[in-house]
Amino acid sequence: MEKNLRDEVYYTSRFLKEENRKGKSLVGDLAIILGVVGAGVAGGVIGYMLSKKKEEPPPETTTVTQTVTQTITQTTTVTKTTTTTVKPPPETTTVTQTVTQTTAIDTVFAYALKKLPEQEALKFKNVENFNSSSIALVDLYASLPPEKRNSKEVNDLLNQILLDNIIDELEKNLFDDKFVHPTLPSIENLNWIPTRENLDKIYDINVTFVAKDDKTPIAYAELRFVPVEYYYMIEKYGMRPEDYPKVFPPDKERVFVLTPVDGKFDSLEEKFSVTIKDIAGGREYKIVVLVRDLAGNEKIVEVKTPYIRQFENFGKELYDKGIIVAAHYYNWY
Repeated sequence: MEKNLRDEVYYTSRFLKEENRKGKSLVGDLAIILGVVGAGVAGGVIGYMLSKKKEEPPPETTTVTQTVTQTITQTTTVTKTTTTTVKPPPETTTVTQTVTQTTAIDTVFAYALKKLPEQEALKFKNVENFNSSSIALVDLYASLPPEKRNSKEVNDLLNQILLDNIIDELEKNLFDDKFVHPTLPSIENLNWIPTRENLDKIYDINVTFVAKDDKTPIAYAELRFVPVEYYYMIEKYGMRPEDYPKVFPPDKERVFVLTPVDGKFDSLEEKFSVTIKDIAGGREYKIVVLVRDLAGNEKIVEVKTPYIRQFENFGKELYDKGIIVAAHYYNWY
């Protein structure tokens, strides 16, 4: 093909040269012919290259396919891994357990079941208030030995407390003070003063004191005015029994059941005042005070008076008037 083109150019050139001789006007025609021929040659070369390129297989096609396939596989793997890791654990079970636990200790009965056999815990089934007082009462009751819990005395008081299905602080303290940790009341400032007196002879006195308790109110108080007896005078000094009342005039023990100064027992602290009248005298006296709290705990305190005269001191009056009286005792008479 190249040979044909060379021949064609050669003969055309010769022809043009001949014609050039004939006239220069043919130069333009030669340029046109050369342009046409060049375009044809260029088109042939391009066509040849394209046809050759079509015959060759497409490069690296397999490699591209493998790369795409590999990418898809990797993407699938990542998706599976992410799904497994991010999945949150269920929380429903935890919330349900928490609610159940809170409800389980929201009644005195439920609390009692943790401390007592079921049969005994049933005593607290209808208690309405779940607070420190009701919880403490369950603890106090549970602290007793079984035989004590089953005693009539304990159950009578417990039934009385639970009668209204409410447990208050006073009732809890009462149970504690009576059966678990008994504490005695106290008696303070026990004093007496004469209120009627003449010539050193005391006829009437007034006794005052204060009763206190840490847990339960004071519920009872009494005072005993006890004449002191001197029987040792007979036993030790040989006094004749029939002479004893002549020297120590008879006087009976007196018992006063007291009421607080404010008129009622309703407090952990109560004040008392009592007047003792028409004291015979001729001896000493014991003032014995007993107080009892609501739980039944008792406290007793006593004081002794000095010797109280049987008669008025006329000798003092006579002496003040300048009169002196003397007396003699002879044991052989």
